[in-house]
Amino acid sequence: MSYVLLADAPNYGATSDVTQEMLEQAAVAINSYCGRPFGFLVETNNGEPVCMAYATPSFTYQSSVALNPGQQVPVALPTWMAITLGDVLVIDQGTANAENVAITTINPDGSVLLDNVEFAHSSPLYLAGMVIVEEKKVSAKGRFSLQQTPVVNFVSLCSGTHGIQQPRWADSSRLDLRHLAGDTVKACYLAGYTIAPDAIKSATVLIANQLAEIALQGATYFKSETYAGRSYERFANGGLVDPRIAEYLSPYRSII
Repeated sequence: MSYVLLADAPNYGATSDVTQEMLEQAAVAINSYCGRPFGFLVETNNGEPVCMAYATPSFTYQSSVALNPGQQVPVALPTWMAITLGDVLVIDQGTANAENVAITTINPDGSVLLDNVEFAHSSPLYLAGMVIVEEKKVSAKGRFSLQQTPVVNFVSLCSGTHGIQQPRWADSSRLDLRHLAGDTVKACYLAGYTIAPDAIKSATVLIANQLAEIALQGATYFKSETYAGRSYERFANGGLVDPRIAEYLSPYRSII
């Protein structure tokens, strides 16, 4: 995962010592700082949002069945997937038939109904969980704030007591769910960009420059910090995200 390719990095001020791996590590650091575990990039198919491009799938499954286009399409899923009402499946990611579909019914035999299958999918079928999922109580005033913006595709809304619901918007990042006040609701959606904004690209390169500096100078006056299982050292000024980088990223931090 990277918001900037090495060939483009000099346009954002990358030093000659920056590598593609450093740019990828910088993207992980940015996701952590901004509270975006799914990242910022949305994968599309013919302009239609499909999934979070660099999300670690919550599940993957290869099915031997084929699917035809239609509404309320049945498909059998294994019990280990622990599918619940309103969950979203990404079908055949990265292909010309890639799409996402919500589960609207779970039958007693464990099979499910998919709300709207647009494309024909031949066997084997590849399924994955690669959308943002937020599950929490609706406030007493009926507001449900989505933590990640901008929302580009709202796929599914499911109430714990009232089942599948149609979203009603209070504004671009909040749902108006006064009829569900106090209920636990699950929202499945996509949020982000098809191309990273320049501010995120600039922040990526600035962090990559720091990683290159660390590699060259060692850690004699640095503070320990870990991202994605790798340990780095940086000045005791708040870690890899210094004030200049924080300014770039401020508009993109998740709503808490």
